[in-house]
Order: sequence, then structure tokens, then C-alpha cells
Amino acid sequence: MSHEKRVLVVDDELAIRLMVIRILNSEGYLVTGCGHPQDALTALLRGDEYELIITDVGLPGMTGIELSRTILEHRPEQRLVIMSGDRKSLKPACDSGIPTITKPFDRQQFLRLVSETVAS
Repeated sequence: MSHEKRVLVVDDELAIRLMVIRILNSEGYLVTGCGHPQDALTALLRGDEYELIITDVGLPGMTGIELSRTILEHRPEQRLVIMSGDRKSLKPACDSGIPTITKPFDRQQFLRLVSETVAS
């Protein structure tokens, strides 16, 4: 399946970031990964476009929730997914309508969420 959709994955845990990239690449997504939220913001300020940004909640310097809010201030139509190993930390994202997923997640569940979010 070739989606040719660009996705940015922001997670400071290299193993998780690489796993998410591998899953998405295997489905035809064009994926860029970064380990720090500032790198994500720099890419966006540079003009990089992504159909979807997936971020972890626990990041150095700012949370994934804060990163998402900052992104949405500048790009209100940006599609986002926030992930975390702690379901409680996802509540602010859920309350604001941003799709979430709890780690560890099932590959098919994750791909379904990505597909639905990109299509929304």
C-alpha cells in the first residue's frame, strides 16, 4: 500500500521512534523522525509540510501536549496524534479533541488510527 503521505514522529526514546517509523514506512508513509520538540518546531518553521504529526507526551523541554498546542497555534488544520505509556497523561489531548493512543499499542490499532486521522 503506498500512501505517499508525509508523517513527522517526535519521540525522545530512540527505540520507540524507530519502531513507529518502521511501522509507518512499511505501509508506504514517508516518515521523518526527531527526538526533541524543538527539532519538530524548526522543521515546521522551515516550511516542512506533514499530513500528520505523531508526538509522545514525555519530551525534553516541553510536553507533547505543549508541542501540539504550539503547532496548532501556527497551523490550526494540522492533524496530530499524541501517544503515551500513561493513559492519564493523555487526558488534556483527549479533552481538546486530539486523537491519542496508549503505548504499548497494537500495530493494526495504530495503523487504523493513523489512517483515520490522515483521512479526517
